[in-house]
Amino acid sequence: MEIKYQLFETDNLLIQMYSGSFSIEYYKRFAGFIIGLTASKPIKKVIIDFRSLVFSDVPSDPSDNFNEKLDHIIKFRKNINENVLKDRVAKLVIWVDKPIPTVIAHLFTSNFGNNDYSYCSSSDNVVEILHLPEHLRNLGNIIDNLENTF
Repeated sequence: MEIKYQLFETDNLLIQMYSGSFSIEYYKRFAGFIIGLTASKPIKKVIIDFRSLVFSDVPSDPSDNFNEKLDHIIKFRKNINENVLKDRVAKLVIWVDKPIPTVIAHLFTSNFGNNDYSYCSSSDNVVEILHLPEHLRNLGNIIDNLENTF
């Protein structure tokens, strides 16, 4: 898995683009890294692009350990929200375009009722949900040119 990211400090925006085969361990390492990087920044908006992410270990039988893995990720994120981010509030949008990532984004976001987490399938929706300014509306170009790789 590879994660490209960029912080747009003047807009209080963080964009992350995940690609390759999803790895819980890699996600955890990145989460720790990005929280350290943005701890003192007033991030208000987050875009997570899942369009190039592959969930290769999603079993054909959903009763397999998929639910355990998703629960593990949700608990990990809730722990971060409660103990690290505490009172910080940010709108988070997961951008998806395939069925399995959409289901995963739905299941993930539905576990954060008190937070402003959502998912959508088009750049227009991302722009609308986050009320992005004009200079950030060409998301395809921006994501193709993210400055940092983890």
